[in-house]
Amino acid sequence: MIHLDATFVIDFHRETYKKRRGAASEFLASLAGKREKITVSIFVASELFAGVRFSHRPDEERYRVRHFCEDFGVVYPDERFAETYGGIFSSLRRSGQMVGTMDVLIGTLAIVEGARLVTRNLKDFKRIPDLEILSY
Repeated sequence: MIHLDATFVIDFHRETYKKRRGAASEFLASLAGKREKITVSIFVASELFAGVRFSHRPDEERYRVRHFCEDFGVVYPDERFAETYGGIFSSLRRSGQMVGTMDVLIGTLAIVEGARLVTRNLKDFKRIPDLEILSY
C-alpha cells in the first residue's frame, strides 16, 4: 500500500493544471499497472481542503481535491492509531526531534497501515522511526 502526502498531491495538481508532466506525474505513471493500492490519509485530505480556503479559485480547487480523494480513497485511523501515535510522538520529543503535528499524524497512519509514504518532504518525515518513504 502507498499513501500520498500533500506535497505529492499538490505537485500532481499543479502539473495537471499546467498540462506539463513533471516528477509527480511521472511517479504516478510508474505505478500504473502495479497492483498496489494508492490512498491518501484523512490528515492529508484535511491539509488539502485547508489549502482550498487559500486558493484564488476555491470552487475549482475544492472540486479537484474532492475528486482526487474519491478516486484514490481516504484512509481513516482505527483503534491501533492512538497508541502508535503516542509512541512515535514521545520518541521524537525525547530525542529532541521536532516534527510538525500533521506530519506525525500522516506518518503514523502510514506506519499503522503498513504503507509507504510518497513525499518530497524528506527533512521532516525521515525523522519518524519505521516510516518507509518514497521520494519522487
